[in-house]
Amino acid sequence: LADRFDIIVEATLSPFAVPIANGLVEEEKEKISDPKLAEEIIRILQDPKKSYEEKIREVYEIKAEEFRKKLSERGINFLLTKDEKEEIKRQIKKLELDEDADLFLNYFRLSLYNPYTGENRPGELAPEENHYKAYLPGKITNSLSQRFFDSVIKYAKALAWFRGHEKVKVEDVIIVMPYALAHRAKFDEKYLEEVRQKRNDVNEYNKSFLNLYAAKELVKGMYKEFEEDKEDIKKAFRLAREDKREELRKLAKEKDHPFYKGLYWTLIITEKYGQ
Repeated sequence: LADRFDIIVEATLSPFAVPIANGLVEEEKEKISDPKLAEEIIRILQDPKKSYEEKIREVYEIKAEEFRKKLSERGINFLLTKDEKEEIKRQIKKLELDEDADLFLNYFRLSLYNPYTGENRPGELAPEENHYKAYLPGKITNSLSQRFFDSVIKYAKALAWFRGHEKVKVEDVIIVMPYALAHRAKFDEKYLEEVRQKRNDVNEYNKSFLNLYAAKELVKGMYKEFEEDKEDIKKAFRLAREDKREELRKLAKEKDHPFYKGLYWTLIITEKYGQ
């Protein structure tokens, strides 16, 4: 079920802001309150003669527009019209990933490969002492579905649009990824304990809850690996595109990293099963 939620959010509020916020709540409530309109919306939603589609159209297209106009009369003018929201969605959807953003996402995906099972099953690593535990398959014990990557891309596009980028940059992906990962990943207990100790050393007001902090640390570490090895990562993809599998096999053996072995076996499996 958690996999169907795109991202999690984390809300924090400084204790110094609480008295100020409490004093503003009632005043702001008055500005956005409209009991008559609320009653009309409830009546529409409870009407047994209307179809679901009719209810949605009336509430979101007609009553929402009425509410927007009323708020505008009260001096609240920042709400978007339906057409403006549709145009923003269109602009976000058409954004493309730049080369590094696309490369990093594929690096992350293929780094989930487990060389002991030959599948995207990170948690089934063999002996405790094996060095793959230092990589992604040793930190996440469950597989990640395509929904995870779809969520990252969708929200990275939205963030890139908000920041005025012409394309989605790798930094947009890195900012979003922990929030799409924290509720989906089952972290290895040993890794989680290491992260817990590290989190205890940070400033109290900057602490994320443990799974989110673990996700942030994991993505940060993956990006560091990616930057340090970027040229060989590009080389590996080039060899895969050119179907130079023997050279790719040798590179995978030399690097001895889940990503390279994952890329090599993806090439073999794709040929074998035509997928």
